[in-house]
Amino acid sequence: MIVNDIFISKNIDENGYLKKVTKLHSISLQGYPLIEISPITFDSKIILPPASWIFFSSINTVKYFFELCQIESKYNYGCIGLATSKELLKYNAVADFIGNKNEMENVAEDFAVVAKNE
Repeated sequence: MIVNDIFISKNIDENGYLKKVTKLHSISLQGYPLIEISPITFDSKIILPPASWIFFSSINTVKYFFELCQIESKYNYGCIGLATSKELLKYNAVADFIGNKNEMENVAEDFAVVAKNE
């Protein structure tokens, strides 16, 4: 049985690569987000306590962090994945550690080496 339909649980960019390739191969591509991500609201920006590192697990955590927090200190930034590190750059922050492994335990071990006792 040949399946000519693909469902992805997010919005599809109508001009994106995936849409073009599936259309080229006569494959129907459907996309609907199944979750909604939004920030928690506060009356004022959060003032962070002193810390050596701030670690981000996704693009959304970077975006909402900089929207919701007042940055008063210099931090080292860690993150998972190149996309998250690129998102940091939008806020003039550079990732000092980028975890690129599939297993979180391995990322944690690699981060522990970089962060040492911080």
